[in-house]
Amino acid sequence: MRSDILNENSNNVGELLLPRPVVLPDADTSLSHAEHGNKTLIVPDLGGNRTFTLPAPTKPGQHFHFVYGGAAADASNAIFATGTDNSVYMKGGINWVNNNDTSDDGIGVWSDGNSNELLTLVTPETFDIHFIAYSTTVWYIWGWGASVTILTIGD
Repeated sequence: MRSDILNENSNNVGELLLPRPVVLPDADTSLSHAEHGNKTLIVPDLGGNRTFTLPAPTKPGQHFHFVYGGAAADASNAIFATGTDNSVYMKGGINWVNNNDTSDDGIGVWSDGNSNELLTLVTPETFDIHFIAYSTTVWYIWGWGASVTILTIGD
């Protein structure tokens, strides 16, 4: 087991610890795997629509994990982009939880699997989203987002 993820000073010998979460700025942000990869990325309350741009993957297995850390439903959109012209795209789907209709358990929203490079969480209330590189051109996506407005995956 990697020693950098063990808390050697804990009373629980061998306790598994993840890297410290990173709180993203309330600004459009270009991510890097070195700084943001394999960490939990906290999206704060947003002061406007913000785009978080993933880097082009350099090898399979690179991972980005985003959660909403705001104190209330956001009035702005959280947008995740590959930053390319469809040469790097998303595959997979996100479960949308409709917070406007408690009888609805949610629905899946999927990418087209060959060109979608934008995931938009419209006025999110909470979310837990993952991206993992399958290759140097494909990010697999999964997770869920809760809002009163359906999320979108598109070009």
